Amino acid sequence: MTKTKVYLAMAAALTLTACGGGSSSEEASPTQTVTTENDVTTKEYKAIDGYLVNADIYVDRNKNKIADEDEKLDQVTGEEGQFSLDEADTQYPVIIKAVAGRTSDTDNEGAIKKDFTFVADAGVEVISPFSTTAYNTDKTLEELATELNLPLEVLSSDYVAKKNSEETESDAKKIHALARTLTKSIINKTDSEKLVDIAKTTLEDINEYINNAEDLDKFEVIDTLKDRLTSETFTVIHTNELQFKEEGVFTDVTFNDTEVSVVNNGKEESHTIKYNDDSFQVANDSLDYIVHFSSDWMLIKTTQNELSLFIEKDSTEKLNEYVALTESDFSGKTLYHFWDDSTTGTPDPDFVTLKYSSEGNEVTILEGGEESKFSWKIDSDGNLVIEGAADGSDIIMSKTAASDLDDEFLIFNYGTSKNIQIPYFATENKTLADNIFKQWNK
Repeated sequence: MTKTKVYLAMAAALTLTACGGGSSSEEASPTQTVTTENDVTTKEYKAIDGYLVNADIYVDRNKNKIADEDEKLDQVTGEEGQFSLDEADTQYPVIIKAVAGRTSDTDNEGAIKKDFTFVADAGVEVISPFSTTAYNTDKTLEELATELNLPLEVLSSDYVAKKNSEETESDAKKIHALARTLTKSIINKTDSEKLVDIAKTTLEDINEYINNAEDLDKFEVIDTLKDRLTSETFTVIHTNELQFKEEGVFTDVTFNDTEVSVVNNGKEESHTIKYNDDSFQVANDSLDYIVHFSSDWMLIKTTQNELSLFIEKDSTEKLNEYVALTESDFSGKTLYHFWDDSTTGTPDPDFVTLKYSSEGNEVTILEGGEESKFSWKIDSDGNLVIEGAADGSDIIMSKTAASDLDDEFLIFNYGTSKNIQIPYFATENKTLADNIFKQWNK
C-alpha cells in the first residue's frame, strides 16, 4: 500500500483512530428537526470522521472554546455519530470529545487509543475535522471549501454516507481520505495555522493516488518525523551563505532507525540519530527542528539556527531547472520573502514584504519598518529584475522548477547557474511566511 509522503504528526507515533473504509449507511440528512411530545423542538446532528460512537457532547454556551463540565449533555453520540440538540442550544458552538477506551470509529474495530476533540461553530450540524479546521482558523466552511477547491455540499455533510451515491462518490471518497489525515493532525495537536497547509499538501497526494487508480479507502499517512525522514533519500542544502560555501551540498542523505548517513564532497560519514516529535538529534549535537514540510521537501532549523532545505533526491534536479516568469506573476500581488542575510557562519534571519503595483512597474519593499520603492521588469530570459534594490545594483531573481513542487512557494536563485545555488523562498501566503519565520526565530 502506497503511503502519502507528507509529514504530519509533530508528535510521537500514534495509532490512527479514524482511517479506512466507509460505512454501509444510506445517506441521510443529519439536520432533521423533530418536535417531541413535550413540544420541545430539537435538531439532529452528526459527529464524523468515520462515525464517532459514544463520544461526549458539549454545548459551548459561554463560548470559551472549552468543554466545561456543566455544558456536557446527558446523551452521547449514536451508532452513526448522531445526536440531537434542543432548538435553544443551536445558537452555540458544539464540542465533541472522543474518549480513549470508550469512543469508537465505525471505520475500525474497537475503541480509539487517544482522546481528541472536534468542534463546530453555531449552525454547523456535522461536526468533523473540517468544521474543526474552519473553526480553529477563523474561517467559514464555505471559505475552507473554496480554499481547498472541494464541493461545500459534500465537505459540510455526511461524506461517509455520500460515498454510497454515484453522484457524490468521487468527491466523498476524496474528502473522507482528507478527513482521516486532518483527524490525525488534530489528534497530534498540530498548530491550527498549519491545518489548511496540511490539507492542501495531502490533497496533492490524494490526487496522485487517484491518478494511480488506487483505492482511496486505503489511503494512509506517514505519521511521524522519523517515518518521513526514513522514507526517502534527501539532498540537504544550506541557506546560510558561508556554510553553503564551506560545506557545499550534502547528497544521498539517508536515515534509518539509529543512524543518518551523509555524502559530502564524495566522502560518506554516519552518525547516530534520535528522533523526537518535531525534531531530531544527530550524535551529541543540539536538536534540529522542522519548521515547514511539503510533499517533496522540508525546511529544517539546524543546530546552528540555520535554515536548511531537505529536498528529496529525485526532485533535486529541479533546483537547476529554470522557468520563465511573466509580469502576471507579480503585478498587483504581495509576496513575503524570508532569508538568511548573514555573510558569516552565524545566521541572521531577515524578512521583507514586496508589494507590486497593479498598474505600472513599481514595487514597494517593506523591511524593518522602512519603505523603499523601485522599478521592476521581466527581462528577455524570464527573470525578475528589481532595479537598483541591492545598494544601487539590480536584484535578479530566477524561478526554479522546484517551485512546481509546492504551489504556495516561489523557489528562486539570484541568477541562473548549472550548479545548485542557495535556494530562496517567497510566498503570497502571509500566515505561512510569518509562521515559518516565527519558528525559525523561536
